[in-house]
Amino acid sequence: MKMLFSYKRNLLLFIAGIFILTAAGFLLTSCGAGPQTKVTEPENGDFALQFTGAEYVRADITQGQGSSLRNKPVTVEAWVKTTATTLTTIFARGATTGAILFVDNGANCAAAGRVGFTDGDVFVCSTAAKNDGAWHHLAGVIANADHSTVHAECSCATIVCGDLDSDLSYRDEIPHIDFYVDGVFQDCAAPSSSIYPAGIDNGTNAMGANPDGVGSNLSATPVDFTGTIDEVRIWGAARTENQIQQCMRQELGVTGGVCGIDSSILEGYWKLNEGTGHKATDASGHGIDGSKYISATSANWDGGWVSGYPF
Repeated sequence: MKMLFSYKRNLLLFIAGIFILTAAGFLLTSCGAGPQTKVTEPENGDFALQFTGAEYVRADITQGQGSSLRNKPVTVEAWVKTTATTLTTIFARGATTGAILFVDNGANCAAAGRVGFTDGDVFVCSTAAKNDGAWHHLAGVIANADHSTVHAECSCATIVCGDLDSDLSYRDEIPHIDFYVDGVFQDCAAPSSSIYPAGIDNGTNAMGANPDGVGSNLSATPVDFTGTIDEVRIWGAARTENQIQQCMRQELGVTGGVCGIDSSILEGYWKLNEGTGHKATDASGHGIDGSKYISATSANWDGGWVSGYPF
């Protein structure tokens, strides 16, 4: 009887020890500079999604998932490789106005194959074509802070100023949009109405397609994307040039800091590391998971998984 009692006691102590160690591990890995959300997601390696112009990923905005982006600064990031020369959607958020990364056909930018960013009011483009089949990092920013001292190329001496103050540059218009490729500043523009894109919460988050018609200011509605997309992020903050450069070549971690998963500002994060199936898990902690579809039939799309950007 004493031996049985001792065995039960030791078993209880062992179970209690495992519980304490597990709790301690969670606290150690979740502490950081900002609020953290424990994320559980299926990851099977470094994957990405290859689109053929006939598929897309839709991650609908559901009430209670994340925060409203209306009247807030926004940053959209993605790794992309393509050879497209048509006007195609890389990522779109909103309806009519919002935020969209696109490949151009030469009708909006100076040449086909350049990439761009628009809020549905004004757009900006890369300084050269990026449809060379290599990986490129794109970051579109809707900012509300004075960046006028950062880039001389956005001064009134070189471009036509916005409507708020003829003595100011685009980058001190509030708000304005900035565009970066591979961490290098490309262009900026001030919206005509000096307001944030009102439709940014009205639609969905979409990769490879533009189901809600963001970018009505472009020459046409961008069609479905041809190429590969990886590591899509949308922030409820205007990421600085240094932050973009520091974090673009690594996956975001759960330990906080500049390159951490801070769910108070990171509103969607799709690593696309599943490698199988028709789901794209949101790693931001908000649970805005995406579903993969075939455009023509809306049937589930299980394919498209290829090697991702080599972090």
